[in-house]
Amino acid sequence: MSSDGPEALATESKPSQPEFGTHPIGTLVLVGLYGVLFVIGFLVFYYLVFLPRGPLTQ
Repeated sequence: MSSDGPEALATESKPSQPEFGTHPIGTLVLVGLYGVLFVIGFLVFYYLVFLPRGPLTQ
């Protein structure tokens, strides 16, 4: 039997599977950027809005 049959072509043309457990770098960058912006936004509200207003009861 020659290796030119349909079975040989099907096994040779399969794309390689990506490794499980790895993430694209762009995804990690986006999640990290979102987290940093969230913390900065929280601190801006805390120091520029909540602290100047003072406590709710006096």
